[in-house]
Amino acid sequence: MNQAWLRIVLLTAGIAAMAVGGAMEAVRWLDTFSGEICIGVGRDERVALREPETNRVPFSLGRTPVLRNTPLESIPFQTPSVSADNLDDSKKYDALVLPFSIRLKRAMPLGGGKSHDELRITEPEGERTVEIAPGKTVELDGVTYQLEAIRPWSGLIRESSGTPMALIALRKGEEAWTEGIFLMADAWRRVEPSIGLRLQWSGSEEAANATVDIGLPGIESARWGVVDGNAMNWFESFAPNDGAELANGTTIHLLRVDEQHAGPSSPRPAIEVEWTEAGQTRQEWVNANTADNAASVRFEYPARLDTVLLICAISEQRALLAMYDHGKLLGRETIPTGSSWKPAAATFEVRLDQALERAVAVPASETKLFEAVLKSPSGIFRAREGEAARQGDALVQLVRRTRPPDVKYELAIIGKDPKHERPLTLGPGDTVRYDNCRLSLASPCAEPLRTAVLHVEYAPSRAWPRLLLAAALALLVWVAMHPSRPATAIDIRSIRTS
Repeated sequence: MNQAWLRIVLLTAGIAAMAVGGAMEAVRWLDTFSGEICIGVGRDERVALREPETNRVPFSLGRTPVLRNTPLESIPFQTPSVSADNLDDSKKYDALVLPFSIRLKRAMPLGGGKSHDELRITEPEGERTVEIAPGKTVELDGVTYQLEAIRPWSGLIRESSGTPMALIALRKGEEAWTEGIFLMADAWRRVEPSIGLRLQWSGSEEAANATVDIGLPGIESARWGVVDGNAMNWFESFAPNDGAELANGTTIHLLRVDEQHAGPSSPRPAIEVEWTEAGQTRQEWVNANTADNAASVRFEYPARLDTVLLICAISEQRALLAMYDHGKLLGRETIPTGSSWKPAAATFEVRLDQALERAVAVPASETKLFEAVLKSPSGIFRAREGEAARQGDALVQLVRRTRPPDVKYELAIIGKDPKHERPLTLGPGDTVRYDNCRLSLASPCAEPLRTAVLHVEYAPSRAWPRLLLAAALALLVWVAMHPSRPATAIDIRSIRTS
């Protein structure tokens, strides 16, 4: 084989090796997993997550066992509660179980964490942003409001499959407001001491007035029940002889209802029931609305509580309220949401915070949202995160500009032998490599002193594709540095013939 052919062979081999090595490196890149892992203080975790990537090959070409497009409840976390607190359970994720666990030993604050709050106000003239703090004032639709507080939010959110609901607050005299009282349409709610509340979604002023004109409902709004072991049997019928046989063979039935049964202080509604047990029969009077959870028979008649409040929602912006004291009407008034009302002779004041025709209730214990509470002479206005509330011609939304504190984490890598740990520390800007994995800090969660969020980049180690690329490159360089030499020309005139 002459030198030219040797160069062609070597050049072809180098290009082929370069192509094969590049292809294997591409496969290695496809096999790389980049995601995040959440770890609580004192906890271990080994599952890293990422949102499904639509532009990647839908299967793994290498050795990385990725769980693709998986619901949160199907991912094998070591500490599911930590991940549940920091992830959206309505989404699906790609997940990788790392060949080691990471333990978060300690979180050390480094400072920072400054924040401020703003109101984003959209008006016909345009949008403006106002920085707020307790005590500051802001003008909304020509009315001056003072910020009372920024606090955890609880309230109603719109839901197409929800039910008509209202949110109210009550207070006695000058005491603090009792807030977060949720009412569901056509259902009674009792709050102590002896207050009955009922919401009806009227939908018009005429219907609301017609409801209040009727007055308080009668015995049809009451119910009675009997305890049967751990169960409670409720009856809405007050026909004589209605009742039940209990699991122990005892029978109980209703004898009669007396709306004006003699009581210790004044007549009050009561029912008489008859017990038959082991062949023995006895009668018992049960007074309405007695707060005794140990009683075997209970009689609930909320329309006859000491104070009764009827709320007839006309729209989401206003409602007709009627308040009664021992059955006597104290007053009726139509008020807008955010306003309070107290009849002249009433003991309690009521504030209508929200009314939605299709809603679900969100108590403060179930949300991480905050709200700004603004007060004016005309009432209370609440603006929360995530939704713009209307005040006249203005839409108002609370925006929290919060920067979590910088944190340094003390961690430990736990491999196949749990007795041997590799300690490491990660702070802002740090990167640590372990095995086939590179770790750094990701964007912090809401509580970075309780939970660390690490960025994980995992790639299985394969040295030989890179060795092949290096050898191919070296071969091509050698060929380039050793060009073929042209053949030496022979001058035929210099050849003498004999």
